[in-house]
Amino acid sequence: MNSSQPAGDGIRRVRIIHLEDNLLDRELVAAMLENNGIDCEMVYAQDRETFQTLLEKEEADLIISDFSLPGYDGGRALELAREMREEVPFIFFSGTLGEEAAVESLRNGATDYILKQRPERLVAAVRRALKDAAARRARERMVEELHERDGLLRNIMENVEDLVSVVDLQGRVVLSSPSHRKLFGMATPAIGSDFLAHVHPIDQDRIKGVFERTIEEGSGRAVEYRMLLPDGGVRFLEARGKTMSDPGGGKQSVLWVARDITERRLAEQQILEQAALLDEARDAICVNDLDQRILFWNKSAERLYGWNANEALGRNANQLLCQDRVALMALKTLIQKGEWHGELHQSTRAGMHLVVASRWTLIRDEIGAPKSILVINTDITESKKAEQKIEEQAALLDKARDAILVCDLNQSIVYWNEGASRLYGWAPEEAVGRQVHEILFGKEPADWTGIRRAVKEKGEWIGELRQQTRQGRELVVQCRQTLVLDASGLPTSVLYINSDITEQKKMEAQFLRTQRMESIGALAGGIAHDLNNVLGPIMMAVEVIQNDPRNPGNKGLLELVGTSAKRGSELVKQILSFARGIDGEKTILKMPQLVSEVVKLASDTFPRDITVRSKVAENLPQVEGDATQMHQILLNLFVNARDAMTRGGSISIDVGAVTLDRRLTKFYRDPVSGQFVEIKVSDTGSGIPADVLPKIFEPFFTTKEAGKGTGLGLSTVLGIVKAHGGFLEVASEAGKGTTFFIYLPATGIKTPADAQDEGPESLHGHNEEILIVDDESAILEITRETLAAYNYRVLATNSGDEAVSLFAQHQTEIDLVITDILMPGMDGPALIHALRRMKPDVRLIAVSGVPSNAQRAEVQTFLKKPYNTATLLKAVRTVLDS
Repeated sequence: MNSSQPAGDGIRRVRIIHLEDNLLDRELVAAMLENNGIDCEMVYAQDRETFQTLLEKEEADLIISDFSLPGYDGGRALELAREMREEVPFIFFSGTLGEEAAVESLRNGATDYILKQRPERLVAAVRRALKDAAARRARERMVEELHERDGLLRNIMENVEDLVSVVDLQGRVVLSSPSHRKLFGMATPAIGSDFLAHVHPIDQDRIKGVFERTIEEGSGRAVEYRMLLPDGGVRFLEARGKTMSDPGGGKQSVLWVARDITERRLAEQQILEQAALLDEARDAICVNDLDQRILFWNKSAERLYGWNANEALGRNANQLLCQDRVALMALKTLIQKGEWHGELHQSTRAGMHLVVASRWTLIRDEIGAPKSILVINTDITESKKAEQKIEEQAALLDKARDAILVCDLNQSIVYWNEGASRLYGWAPEEAVGRQVHEILFGKEPADWTGIRRAVKEKGEWIGELRQQTRQGRELVVQCRQTLVLDASGLPTSVLYINSDITEQKKMEAQFLRTQRMESIGALAGGIAHDLNNVLGPIMMAVEVIQNDPRNPGNKGLLELVGTSAKRGSELVKQILSFARGIDGEKTILKMPQLVSEVVKLASDTFPRDITVRSKVAENLPQVEGDATQMHQILLNLFVNARDAMTRGGSISIDVGAVTLDRRLTKFYRDPVSGQFVEIKVSDTGSGIPADVLPKIFEPFFTTKEAGKGTGLGLSTVLGIVKAHGGFLEVASEAGKGTTFFIYLPATGIKTPADAQDEGPESLHGHNEEILIVDDESAILEITRETLAAYNYRVLATNSGDEAVSLFAQHQTEIDLVITDILMPGMDGPALIHALRRMKPDVRLIAVSGVPSNAQRAEVQTFLKKPYNTATLLKAVRTVLDS
């Protein structure tokens, strides 16, 4: 057979001798190998004569043989193949091969056996046999090279840790390694000395017999014995001998290699002594005899496999657990080395397939003879399934530009692709095994618990996160976390896909700043006009009051002053907050307040022939977002509406809750479903022409005159809405106006009603004494008079130094200190430090017009200027009552 495909696993085109009398079976084998990509040439034999001829004349990489043939059988074929072509792997493919014959064939040198009833295993066996044969040929070449490098033997002898001795046929030491001294602190056996001199007297006759049989047979079995140390101590050794030949082929000496197994023997003894504790182990633990009959079966084995101890004891472990052929090979390795560990495929009583990590230890009796086998099995079925799935996808994931990683349910990283290495700077071997938040954040972020809960409950979380690289550089990533489930629907791990959007966010921020300045420029004229209208009544009222303070009409004028000042303060606060462009953290938006502020700003600044109307539904579901950005998109739409109504008109904003069911939108690939908050902004302006409508969200597209717009406004609106997980739509008709629909995803929780502010009348004092410190005399005086009016005793000063003096004189009477942060001389933080040294539990309220100034002040609460009477009294009452 020929195939254009290369052989599996990188195997070259191979030649296979197939000893088979059944034509259909020949064709079956050839087809299976070809269909599985093994590029090979088949030559066939059906009796001893043709088989022997092929062995003599044909180059072969593999032999596949039936076990039963007319006038011939597989056992004799195996014997002939081992005699003529020992290096060629030999696989039985038969329907009549029993377990005993299979085990016997493996002992006689067969590479593997496959039942015709399970032909699907043949391909894997062929691959494995070819691979093992190649490895064996490589080992043979290595042996040849070692013979050629005989000069390196002494250097090896000087560095080997095993006890290596070359002994002549009379038992005299010819050469020994320095490791005798290194391991046991004893001198290297002298050349010509009896190599049995240091063997324990009880073991000398037995080891002498083993030595003599080694000379007769050419190689000996592994044997254990005791070595007697000069200080009287005893160490257990495991040794094996092999004859060495002279150039003529005659036996010349024996290579004797021993290994210290004292620790292993002690461990075996401990295992036997602690057998009663094995039932408490979580792993399945059993003890088998050398024929694999079960002698001990712990509780965890009962739970894992479904058979209780009474049912399992005396049964053959291979038959009971349907163990694969690896178990047979493991027994051979165990006898040779004393231990084996690897993976086994097994079945439970209920027929469920298992993969276990199995560890076998050979238990010996007092004289060193093999006695039984300790088997410890750990169920790794689910982890193997997850690993297999991850490994299958690893090659593809490494080619992705995104950072892709997988964590177990304890947030420990188990997979880290090349994209993650490029983005974060950590190599896979450095990242795997560490906690994901340590790598990506340095420490666990505040909202991490909520994100993990969302992944657990919903199966997925998508959002933006601020992270850092190995070098400490800050990143912004679009993070998608998906819960990975096993076949039974149980969670096994979490898949992370992180896209670096740092540069994109920087560009968006630049766009936002440009758009803010555009909006502020458009509003500047109206703001200046309104500020003059606000401040005019204040100045006029002040003059009237100054000229005639006793006039009873002053009360009304004072109310006018207060109202106008409050309007001015709110207007300036909104404009400054918006103009600075500070993006806040995402919080639950207060939609009624948000709409009210934007409507008020538009009403106060737009031309008087434009009316603004708003309607916000009650009991809206919560929406999470950035209030500054929400201000921006609404104000942007309002400004566009104003510009479209050169002769006046009306703008309306309506907010309500809607539930969408597979709504199609051009901004997302998949249909959108769920509960949303709908914001509808409508105007009665000129509308948008049909040929312009598809372009309005393109960056830098504008229909305005040069110098009156950047073309970034609506593209910025779209970007902000999408960043909040929403989408928008627009409906417009030339000459009839335009309506924008903004849809923001709801959190599913109703917005609670705003708590009513506590009135000043309920915040009276109880004759407490308060020290006020502020360098602004007007603020100091109005605060003093306000507190005094509400039944507080007040000490006041405009100096930090004087405040320290006053506190020192009256600290037993002073219940609270209110201090400004920014003051000449001794400032607020210095004053607070001084007061705390005098009285550590002093109650303090800090006051400043800049919130960040209070961060370094250790106080009970903070008041931001300007504040009103209710705010001041509530803060005072709260601190005093705490």
